[in-house]
Amino acid sequence: SAKFASTVEIPYSYRDQTAAGPANTRVYEGAEIPRAGIKQAIDTTYPIPQKLGFEVSDELRHLTGAKLINWDALAENQMNASRIIGEDTNQLLFNAMLGAADEYGAVAITNENLELQADDAKTVFILANFPVVRPRRLLDLQGNQIGSTLYPVTVSYNSTAIEAYDGTGDQAAGTYYVLDYNLGEIYLVDEAGDVQIPADGTAYTISYSYASNTYKFDTDLPVNTDLETHWDSFLYRFALRKSQIEDERFYVADMALMSGSVMTAVEQAKKFGENWKRPGTALAMTGDLGSIKDVPASKVYGPGNHFGDLRVLIGQRGTTRYRMLKPWVLSSLESERGPSGRFTGKKSAYGDQWIAIHTPTPLRAALTTITLYSSSARVAR
Repeated sequence: SAKFASTVEIPYSYRDQTAAGPANTRVYEGAEIPRAGIKQAIDTTYPIPQKLGFEVSDELRHLTGAKLINWDALAENQMNASRIIGEDTNQLLFNAMLGAADEYGAVAITNENLELQADDAKTVFILANFPVVRPRRLLDLQGNQIGSTLYPVTVSYNSTAIEAYDGTGDQAAGTYYVLDYNLGEIYLVDEAGDVQIPADGTAYTISYSYASNTYKFDTDLPVNTDLETHWDSFLYRFALRKSQIEDERFYVADMALMSGSVMTAVEQAKKFGENWKRPGTALAMTGDLGSIKDVPASKVYGPGNHFGDLRVLIGQRGTTRYRMLKPWVLSSLESERGPSGRFTGKKSAYGDQWIAIHTPTPLRAALTTITLYSSSARVAR
């Protein structure tokens, strides 16, 4: 928890690999003693508001309150609002960890030429690199942006910068882009979301940053390879990513996050069979994926998370920091009024919560990912 404030300070420490390490500890009489390679710092982040309301009529409250049916409309609305806030919090945490992993070692690309894929027929174009790092903005309590957008995506079509399609239907008439950040696929739409065909010979470029801190695993079966053997190779790649975190970056890989569908696919590996089983690689009692190389696996689910069925996160717990500034509390019911100011016989309430989520830049090295894709499907089309 943290006190409610316009900014939140996140203290942390990390190992400075250029400073004194194990080889510098043997100091003989009278010699200067080197200092340990530990750095301490404080990052500043900003509160994230979470607010939600609901409405219920007097008739419905009275009917359910009279116990004619075994159901309480008010309690159901309260429970549903709390559940959605919980889902939003999970989404923010999961997305923050995945974003931090992608930002570590991100590589910027300027004005990649997409027109080369245009033929007056194709609509979906592929980027030369993927996954794409999602742009990150910091907002204050009033919703004003602090500083510049980090890892921006800039798309230009017909020599005009175009914005991302937001799905609201409220955008002005024009051309917008839709980008699949995990797969690095892009297509154009109009303000209604209808897909557009980029004209051959029309300038079409994109600037972005891509994640280098990942291994791209092709889910297509190689020739003369069965399904179980192919997913065995996934376990091998998983082990290599774990080794990179532990052996090269000096963190402990003690968590893995992925969707239920990805878990089910990974469970097809031979090593989960009784005769092929290896210590440290097992299924849980529920039949779900338990651990790979003794790294516990957990399921990521809920609306709006960026993992989808395409990403696996491996890393050390506790690197992404979560602070509760004000816990979720619902207000008391208030009577609603119509346009003329008269009561409507409806009651409404709302709740709010403020949290802060931040991964200090040096600690992003404790996270890495595997990106799942199909080489046969990821083509311009």
